This record gives sequence, C-alpha cells and structure tokens, in this order.
Amino acid sequence: MSETLPLFPLGLVLLPGNRVPLHIFEDRYRVMIAECVENKSELGIVFGTDDDFKPVGCAARVTDIVNRFADGRLNIVIRGTDRIRLVERHDDKAYISGIVQRIEDDADVPDSTLVEETRLRYEEALKLSIGWYSTSGQDIAPAELSYTIAAALNLPPEQQQSLLEQTSVGERFKVINEVLRQTLDGLR
Repeated sequence: MSETLPLFPLGLVLLPGNRVPLHIFEDRYRVMIAECVENKSELGIVFGTDDDFKPVGCAARVTDIVNRFADGRLNIVIRGTDRIRLVERHDDKAYISGIVQRIEDDADVPDSTLVEETRLRYEEALKLSIGWYSTSGQDIAPAELSYTIAAALNLPPEQQQSLLEQTSVGERFKVINEVLRQTLDGLR
C-alpha cells in the first residue's frame, strides 16, 4: 500500500523506535512540521541532501515540541516508526514529498542464541562504558531490539543506513553482534 509523506533529507539515519531532537529553522520545514502536528501525521526522514538522498528512510512522528521561538523556529523531538521506500518524488510544495511504501521485515526468525548473545554483549558494553545498566524488565521483540541496539552504537551513518535497508532481522543481528564483539574487545 502506498501513501504520500513529506520528506525531510538530513545528514542522519533515523531507525524505527529511535528518538531524535531536531532544530527546525528553514521556512519550508516549519510549514512541514506545522502540517504534521496539526494533522497528527508522519513525515519521512531520508539520509542525504535535497538533491541526493537514499530511497529507503524512516517514517517519523513529532512526539514533542520542546521550544517555540518568537521567530518561528522550533526544537522538536521525533520518533521513528516504520521503514519506508520512496516510490515517486514530488516537488509540488515548499518541501519535498513523495509516494512511499512501508517496508516489512522478511519472515525469517533470527537464531535465538544469536539474539541472546547480542543482548548480553550490549549489556556488557553498557556496563563497561557507563558503569551500570538496568534492564527494563520487559521483553522486546527481536526486530525492535536490533534497532534499539543499532541506534545506541553510534555507528557511522552509512552503516546505519545499511542496517535500515536490511530486511532480515537475523542478518541485522549478525552485523550488530560483530560490531559489539569488536567494541567489547576495545572496552575490555
């Protein structure tokens, strides 16, 4: 199923479930954000520039308007919802928009041992880097966990984009697990 979303090219990759603060200062994005807030609708965050951005991005919702400045600028927080793929770009408004399709994960079920090993490495990395870690006590689905860990790793945008485009949860875990293994070697 296709839908039309406003698109916001940025020099960052938004992953599903991740929250990101943004400072909105350009007139066209002020209009976009105002429409999204008023209509309670989503926008698409795509990695790149107006003239050259990746076709796979992440839909997002504005979760908080932190500050409204007298000159119209805004500080907001967005949260990634679903991965999207651009089907057709439109330039008929002040901002870029386009027809997009939601991207579902493959039906593969990641190896439970790999998921648990990755989760334990992530917890150890947090303990070694910040000194403590407390689990939330809730079970997180593997797909969501893969994005949560990937967002926390502060990977280069190109590597985050690759993970965003990966439709196999198991393959995402293999990449994340290897990054964590290398990170722990350094932290230890």
